[in-house]
Amino acid sequence: MTKLLNDKIKTNLKEKLLLLVHHHADVDAISSAIALHSILENSTICASDGISSHGQKIAKVANCKIMETPPKKWDGTVIALDSPNPEHCGPLPDTNNIVVIDHHTRMGKWPEGTDIIHLPQKTSTAEIIFHFIKELELEINKKCATVLLSAIYTDTGQFRHANNETFNVASELCNA
Repeated sequence: MTKLLNDKIKTNLKEKLLLLVHHHADVDAISSAIALHSILENSTICASDGISSHGQKIAKVANCKIMETPPKKWDGTVIALDSPNPEHCGPLPDTNNIVVIDHHTRMGKWPEGTDIIHLPQKTSTAEIIFHFIKELELEINKKCATVLLSAIYTDTGQFRHANNETFNVASELCNA
């Protein structure tokens, strides 16, 4: 796996974080946010236009508080998850730092200076988040492993669209 995080992103992770998911967030989006929230204490999750019924179940099981409306200004870093363009997760707060983490085939136009982690060969954003956490050398706790595995399972169509790397990640998550 190639390195995901540059020095700028690592520095931005030390700030107050807004984990922004796409409209009507599915399990991959909301689980990716919950996983990051479980290991990054300085974070807040925001679902600006609701959460799908399955995403709501994951959030309830994880006992996670989710902001419904993003603030107009965010004094920290915004991490957009599972969103190939800002229209999918907007409105974006006014902020100096945006990081996008996504697996979709095409990326839209993000504001200049946005750091983009775009890995379309991955089967889910959760799979990218797994590698993100490993690169930070943080422990994947049981809650984090459970939500990431749920996301991978749903985004791969119950593993029908999984590949060898997906199964390797799923195996490591089961061990956690």
